[in-house]
Amino acid sequence: MPDHIYIFIDSTFIKDNKAQSALTNASKSLIKYKKIYKLSYKTALTHNQLDKIKKLLGCKILLGKTHISKNSIVIGSRSSYKSPWSEKAKQIISNCGFSVSLKIDQLKFFHIPNNHQFRQVKSNLDILFDKMTEMIFSNRADIINYLFFDKSISEKSK
Repeated sequence: MPDHIYIFIDSTFIKDNKAQSALTNASKSLIKYKKIYKLSYKTALTHNQLDKIKKLLGCKILLGKTHISKNSIVIGSRSSYKSPWSEKAKQIISNCGFSVSLKIDQLKFFHIPNNHQFRQVKSNLDILFDKMTEMIFSNRADIINYLFFDKSISEKSK
């Protein structure tokens, strides 16, 4: 049976200077992202378990497929679930009564509502991420497959 996947979204926006530099004109709107957390668990989580994980991660809501638009970009680790952050988060969550079989990863979620700015950022994706350690997804279908269906996509999607 496949793992159950949950995507938690942080409520804090973080300014991204790299993305801002991708804009060709001096725009007043800032390019920002939110941290999202992809959790994979063997069984479905109860309401109380979901609340406990939300508290541990400092998140209020789960990200759904409807949150992802044609102007979304996701950056994740190539070593999914193996980063130092992931290992430490797994230890902490496991110590709070969850199975050690859980997997968790931290990713960046950009939503750029302005179509013109999105096209500018998308045409300069290489400056947003480290090709050696990160993957980038800028196609809505690829983002959904990566986040919700745990399908591996080996190439960045432009």
